[in-house]
Amino acid sequence: MKKKIYMLAIVFIALFDGWYGRAQESDSYRGQVRITPNELAQFGDSVYVNLTIGLKGFAIRDNTSLMLIPKLVSPDREMELPGLLINGHGRNKAYLRANALQLRKGKTVTEPHMVVVQEKDEDLDNVEYNYVMPFEDWMREAHLDLIKDDCLCGGAVQHVTIERLVNRMLMEYRQGIAYDIAPLTVYIRPKNEKVKQRHDEEAVLFDFPPSQSRIIPELGNNMREMYRLVTMIKKFWNDQRLNVVAVEVVGYASPEGSLELNERLAIERAQMTRDFLITLSDLPDDLYVAKSGGEDWDMLASIFRDSMVDYKKDVLYILEHFQSAEMRKFKLRALPQYQQILRDIFPMLRRVSCQIQYTVRNYSTEEAKEMVLTQPKLLSLEEMFRLANTYEKTDEMYSTVFETAVKTFPNNEIANLNAAAVALDKRDLEKAEEYLNKADNRTPEYFNNLGVLYMLREEFGKSREMLMEAKKRGVKAADHNLLQLKKAQQQYIRHNSR
Repeated sequence: MKKKIYMLAIVFIALFDGWYGRAQESDSYRGQVRITPNELAQFGDSVYVNLTIGLKGFAIRDNTSLMLIPKLVSPDREMELPGLLINGHGRNKAYLRANALQLRKGKTVTEPHMVVVQEKDEDLDNVEYNYVMPFEDWMREAHLDLIKDDCLCGGAVQHVTIERLVNRMLMEYRQGIAYDIAPLTVYIRPKNEKVKQRHDEEAVLFDFPPSQSRIIPELGNNMREMYRLVTMIKKFWNDQRLNVVAVEVVGYASPEGSLELNERLAIERAQMTRDFLITLSDLPDDLYVAKSGGEDWDMLASIFRDSMVDYKKDVLYILEHFQSAEMRKFKLRALPQYQQILRDIFPMLRRVSCQIQYTVRNYSTEEAKEMVLTQPKLLSLEEMFRLANTYEKTDEMYSTVFETAVKTFPNNEIANLNAAAVALDKRDLEKAEEYLNKADNRTPEYFNNLGVLYMLREEFGKSREMLMEAKKRGVKAADHNLLQLKKAQQQYIRHNSR
């Protein structure tokens, strides 16, 4: 079977128990068009229209057409919605030629919402008509009619009939409904990390004089900072659960001199720190790596973002709108507060950071029970997932493990998807949305869980759209959730009809 559909703009809308409108048989076609009105509803600032156009058993003759036009009617106003055009094979050729001719003449062609073509010796399928429009106050009292415009197009008389589809629009009702529904959320099992690589970074607050890279032990807190750093590195080195593979020392410079000078100062500060660490820590020399971070523009921006000074916006504007280091320096020097920046801010940019890189062994589920509460960073997402699934969903530890996972790996898409599922089960819709916004929106599980979120928010049209997509992508829970959605809608209608 082959069917052509042009301009198919589909928004899947929730399906209510409907009623049928039937087109009378005509000289231009045989069989009946069954119209099932699924939704005429206002949610928020929009109106959703969803019709199922039943075309099975219907056949239109080659050179004829049938236009179906939904029409919103209130006592003092009416509005025709974009129509559905059903063309016979020959009629469609003429239709396309006529449109092309109008376009060549520079005229505007108004296309219907959908065009369905009856090919020769082929059957038609049912189609979904979906339309969303801005809500206006006059629509509160509106009902929905359907105009059937039957054209034989060979000189025969055109037949027009009108029938009522929906008696009134369903208006949004936001007083809480105690829904008796049980939608299913779904989770993604994370992949196992073959090597669990971790790192911890520590800022070293040395006092470097301007244009110098030498560490003067007697200056400020330099000696105390050095011993603090050595103690921390040894703590990681002596932890039997870890394997320290590198200590990366990165030096930075403040941006008041030339770029060449600052690059040299940055690497020299890193090298001086590395040499001190080698001397004081008694660890292998090749463990330490010195690198240059150059001029520390990122730290400068971070300091001013958190600052309360009145010229904060001026500095941030320069950093955001000028990418050239030389232009930034020129603009900063032009600020009346530049001397204050030199005195109070730039010393914080003459710094060193130390990143300890290490690998972690794998843990059994029993070991993970303690680790998830004390040092979750040493666990992988997969280890936490396995641990969570040793608990019942009703157990507080089940949700605690998934929430710990997303706190430990806040930017991980799978951690956010699974945390959203937990939040939905708890009916914490605000948290669920926050997590879903950081999840991978291309996965089948995302569509299912987003559909559940919309269902619980009474955004039934959006819910059905997401759940249908999840079903299409093979999520078994989506079938159950579509039934729960229908149940929720029925409860919604009964509540609204009181």
